[in-house]
Amino acid sequence: MNRAWIMLAVLVAAAAPVRAQTTAMSEPEMLASAEQAMDDAARASADDPELAEHLYEEAAARYGTLIDSRHVESSGLYRAQGNAWLLSGDVGHAIASYRRAERLDPHDERTKESLAHARALVRTSVTPGFEDRVLRTVLWWRGWVPRSWVFGVFVLAFAAVWGVELARRVSRRRPAHVWAIGAGAVAAVTLGSLAIEHIAFRSVEHAVIVQRAVIAYTGPSDEVYPPAFETPLNAGVEAVVLAHREGWVRLRLADGREAWTPEHAIEVV
Repeated sequence: MNRAWIMLAVLVAAAAPVRAQTTAMSEPEMLASAEQAMDDAARASADDPELAEHLYEEAAARYGTLIDSRHVESSGLYRAQGNAWLLSGDVGHAIASYRRAERLDPHDERTKESLAHARALVRTSVTPGFEDRVLRTVLWWRGWVPRSWVFGVFVLAFAAVWGVELARRVSRRRPAHVWAIGAGAVAAVTLGSLAIEHIAFRSVEHAVIVQRAVIAYTGPSDEVYPPAFETPLNAGVEAVVLAHREGWVRLRLADGREAWTPEHAIEVV
């Protein structure tokens, strides 16, 4: 048995005790443990890529323990976890982690770059449909302008409407009615945009395929229904969850197509 397999066997045998010990650590110690695993993987990558891959998986698991057991959520933590998954070769879990980082900080450039890189590695091509393109056009500001700023513009515009109307009632030099119309339009657009963003990205279950070569079906059974597509869905394909049924989920892809996959094949963002 060569050195690589010996090291791999030792790693697998030690993983469970290490993770159990990790939960007893403080948050800084848990973070240091995950970062140490990342450093060990980087050092092993040149001489033993297989060992490095498993070390990156261990690092991702340690980040997950910190997030789940201590309920510590941050864009940086999810991005680091995504990096670990991506370096291990797990594109599906990497995209799921990057998506969580994006939800917490939509305008972080490092997260956007990492997510774009991971999406480019997904082998299944899903072209956005008309509805998805319209949604992204309407919400062009998302990822560039903080949500609080958009809400602030709405508040200012709404206050301006009432200010103009009040001035028209009490002042002899009445401001033009067009100012109230303009401010009202700005208030309507910003409030409507926030409402659409909430419905599209916060009130809907978003998911990522995390298993390789997942066969999607036209119904919630692989024994009754035929495959929905000619080729399987690869890890990293993103979708919206429409329904759950006895271990199956109905998904809608970005191009509008719908299909059922086993629930264990996805991870909800």
